[in-house]
Amino acid sequence: MRRIAPQLVLICLLSLLAGPGCTRMFWRKQADCESLTLIDKGQFDPRWQVLDYRVYPDRRSRFYDPFSPDYPPLPFDDPAAHRLMHCVDCKQGFPCWHRNGDNPNVENPDWQNYLPLNENGQVILDLQNSVELAYIHSRDYQNQLEDVYLSALDVTFERFRFDVQFFTTNNTNFFVAGPLRSPPNGSSQLTTSTNPGFRRMFASGGQLAVDFANSVVWQFAGPNTNVNTTFLNLGFVQPFLRGAGRARVLERLTFAERTLLYNVREMARYQQGMYVQLYTGRSPGQGPQRRGGTFGGAGLQGFSGVGAGGFGRVGGVGTSGPTGGVGVTGGAGAAQANGYLGLLQDAMQIQNLEANVNGLRDSLAQLEAAYDAGRIDRFQVDLARQALFNAQSRLLTARAAYQTSLDSYKFTLGLPPHTEVVVEDPLLEEFEILQPELLEVQQDIGKLLDGLRSPANEDDEPVDPALVEQLIDVRRAAAARFGVIEDDFKRLDDRRQTRIDSLGRLREQIAEENVEVGDTTFSPEAFEKRRADMRRDYRELLGEFEKLSQGVLALGDQANAGREQAIGLGTDLSSVMERLLLLQARVRLDAITLQPIDLDPRDALRIASRHRLDWMNSRAGLVDQWRLIEFNANDLRSRLDLVVDGDLGTVGDNPAKFRGTNGSLRVGLQFDAPFAMIAERNIYRQSVIEFLQARRAYMAFVDSIDFSVRSDLRTIELNLLNFELRRAAVFIAIDQVDITSLRLRQPPRPGEQSVLGVTAARDLVDSLGNLLDVQNDFLSVWVNYELQRVNLDFDLGTMMIDDRGMWIDPGSFDKHLDSPGDEVPHALPSEIMDPRLLPAGDGAMDQETAAYLEAVETAESTAARG
Repeated sequence: MRRIAPQLVLICLLSLLAGPGCTRMFWRKQADCESLTLIDKGQFDPRWQVLDYRVYPDRRSRFYDPFSPDYPPLPFDDPAAHRLMHCVDCKQGFPCWHRNGDNPNVENPDWQNYLPLNENGQVILDLQNSVELAYIHSRDYQNQLEDVYLSALDVTFERFRFDVQFFTTNNTNFFVAGPLRSPPNGSSQLTTSTNPGFRRMFASGGQLAVDFANSVVWQFAGPNTNVNTTFLNLGFVQPFLRGAGRARVLERLTFAERTLLYNVREMARYQQGMYVQLYTGRSPGQGPQRRGGTFGGAGLQGFSGVGAGGFGRVGGVGTSGPTGGVGVTGGAGAAQANGYLGLLQDAMQIQNLEANVNGLRDSLAQLEAAYDAGRIDRFQVDLARQALFNAQSRLLTARAAYQTSLDSYKFTLGLPPHTEVVVEDPLLEEFEILQPELLEVQQDIGKLLDGLRSPANEDDEPVDPALVEQLIDVRRAAAARFGVIEDDFKRLDDRRQTRIDSLGRLREQIAEENVEVGDTTFSPEAFEKRRADMRRDYRELLGEFEKLSQGVLALGDQANAGREQAIGLGTDLSSVMERLLLLQARVRLDAITLQPIDLDPRDALRIASRHRLDWMNSRAGLVDQWRLIEFNANDLRSRLDLVVDGDLGTVGDNPAKFRGTNGSLRVGLQFDAPFAMIAERNIYRQSVIEFLQARRAYMAFVDSIDFSVRSDLRTIELNLLNFELRRAAVFIAIDQVDITSLRLRQPPRPGEQSVLGVTAARDLVDSLGNLLDVQNDFLSVWVNYELQRVNLDFDLGTMMIDDRGMWIDPGSFDKHLDSPGDEVPHALPSEIMDPRLLPAGDGAMDQETAAYLEAVETAESTAARG
């Protein structure tokens, strides 16, 4: 027993140490190390660099888990369902469900502490913050990151299949039998069997298995004896036909490696698409797609090469129809945008609606005053009042719709809809053609004139000094507005050449297409004349204002200022401000520009063929489907395997005394004739058909890109023309509002009584409504043009984002036509070509291969050029 004890203790210790295995943390970190290394190596080309890849959520994220991922606490459970975890079918359940603690919070309790808040506790939602918040809180984005990680896990398993895989097992048993069962003294045995070894699969299809079997038996009944035997076993199988060859054996590994590359590209494209989604509301695309892990297996277990067992269309070869740009409506404007740009558009349209409501409210007050003076009938007053009610209803509806869109946008960012946010971005400020501060000055002048014209102020009494002081204050506020218009003129001068060049290009385009439009709409000469006229009008207004200012200041110095004099100064000041408001609107309208794009659709498709990452994946995916023909054709062969089995045992009780006299070896061939191959035949035929379907899907994919790019360019061209037409329409609408308002505000001369026309109210309401419509149309065309520029950059595959996830405006796209290093190489490097295709002595391809590659290049070039 003393001789046995040390060996038995050693066996027990080894069993205790190896029994539990490594910790969860060890295996998780090992998986992280291998997978993240593979993902990092997959970004070997700058065109598909993934921005700040990490699979664990940011600690600022709403779904960040501060607890151990290996031992997470129990989430809050439904009480009725939780009872079944502790007792099910009258059987006591697992008693340690709560050993890791309980977590009542599904989300990170501290995530709100990291939000960018203003002094009112609202999240500041500009475009930069929106992108940053989406990277931190977007659930869809986190899912895409994890799909790339899982795809890398599949690669680690497929690589592991070709590694040397060590294993060891141990079985220890104690057996007791009585004398009747095992005469004469019974039996009392302790047996321990240890089987270390390794196995290896080769790229040719061969499989090697080697194990070392050691068995020690101690007999305690009767005389204490022990027997120690050891065997070295070897097995090797090498198929020659079915199941042989690298095309068959390496397919799963090749498929997994290529899929990881596709997913790294898709992740890079998804990051670009996420900006497009946040900015315009367009879908970012399907993103990475894991192909393994199906049927509960690891890696690509269950892969058969056809149908669902082929794990779908790989590499982005799809059958979807055209996708991409946002179309336009049938009206004069363009489609309503979504995303952040849509929120800004909605907010600006609400401002336009508010200005429309204010204009209708002021007009109604003036019409009521005219009705009281007998200058207009009741019908026209009611007409204006009804228009005001309709405008107020539209304003309330627009505000409610804006809040709904804002909640939807917060959901896209990953924020709860109840989060208080404020949208702040200067992108559309230049579309405030009617400056709010100048409108306030105009309203103050109107209130002042109402006070001066009040019946309480008689002609023979001096004006209340408080009203004179208000007139001086209004003059001071009006003087400050002139400085703002100086800035508007400077902006117009800075963009003068851009406007002239744009109008020149559009005029040439109109002439080529033989489209009949106004002579001055696309005329650079008309623009120059209009700019000079606005400068002249501004100087005249400034001179009039200076004279008025002197009169107002002189009125303030008088002890008893006359009422008629004050009314005259106020009326003249109101007229100057009205003309200044109109002038500023004209200047701001003429200063708004578009980034010109001049790109031929054939050149655009050529650029996309070089740069679109999903196009690269689709090319490769078609080859994946082509390889499956060879993969499944392998099963049509006969089975011819070389089988080698052997073992070598020890002699005596020495566990290391191997002798050939105690060994065996068997070498043979196994053959299976290919007679009953109906299932294999059908699978092979299916793979051929699926390749033909994949070819058609690839054609459809290329056609869909062609459609999207052409649609983008067509919409851009339309918006360039429509933008100038809408600009001219706004000019006309402003003039209409000014004319109809002036008719209404112009007081009758002393001693005379004037009656307004029967259509005065309708003309005023229509002019205000037209101004609202053309303002929104003008805005929508600009927004849609900006949206299409982003769409075009994304559809061409040339989109670039900075380290903050923000879009880098490319300006012109012509630079991508001849950019070096962007061509897709058709000829493979000689070091990875099959040596049988290379003539001895040099690295040149044989004539057949070179001709094939030249044909491929010619075909793709022809397709790209249309």
